[in-house]
Amino acid sequence: MDGHAALERLGPELRGYLAAVLRDREVARDAWAMFAEQFLRSIGSFRGESSIRTWAYRIAHRTAARIARQRRRSREVLQTAPDVPFQPRTATSPWLRTDARDLVKAIREGLSENDRALLVLRIDRGLPWKEVSTILGTADATLRKRLERIKARIQREVEARGLLEEA
Repeated sequence: MDGHAALERLGPELRGYLAAVLRDREVARDAWAMFAEQFLRSIGSFRGESSIRTWAYRIAHRTAARIARQRRRSREVLQTAPDVPFQPRTATSPWLRTDARDLVKAIREGLSENDRALLVLRIDRGLPWKEVSTILGTADATLRKRLERIKARIQREVEARGLLEEA
């Protein structure tokens, strides 16, 4: 299997995943470099037990987790990171923003790396539960319960602020 072709095909999706989970473009660029190196080094060991996409997400998830741990351990890295909020590649126009969307965004940013990864993979990317389970290395049922708890928390926060729009 040609690792470079797979990287080219999956690159934009995986770079977006790393940026969403790590919430810092510079850190996500470093994570991409680490991921690509690991992916290309280990492509020969790919056994086909899952799709190449799922396997690549698993490597990307591990890379993001490793970087997140390094950032937590090193105050130096955190202090040199720019104090600029994460801006997604395509930002919502100011006139389309709502208090509810801002609240959900704030809640998402406050989640752990694993919970953010779960939301990105299942909700944003729409991956099947089996693939999400493989990528995150956690049982399907456990992930479903975690996602339900996250959804319930968001619902409670939105309702508590009276931001739920009437249908």
